[in-house]
Amino acid sequence: MTPADTRNGPAETHDAAEYDPQRAVVEERVDPASAEAKDRMRRMRQRNWALFALLWAMVALFFAITIAKMS
Repeated sequence: MTPADTRNGPAETHDAAEYDPQRAVVEERVDPASAEAKDRMRRMRQRNWALFALLWAMVALFFAITIAKMS
């Protein structure tokens, strides 16, 4: 067993194919098919796209400043 295996706990607790609702309540896990999980995934996707747009804006600003200083 590697340190990466022990960091997230035993492997059997992270098997998505064996979803146990009672264990999920104790471990505060959410059913992947539930509306709450889908809403959280939608918010995460929005956040990721916003961060991606921010990254590209920063790259564009960097090149704009570089070109302005060269001219």
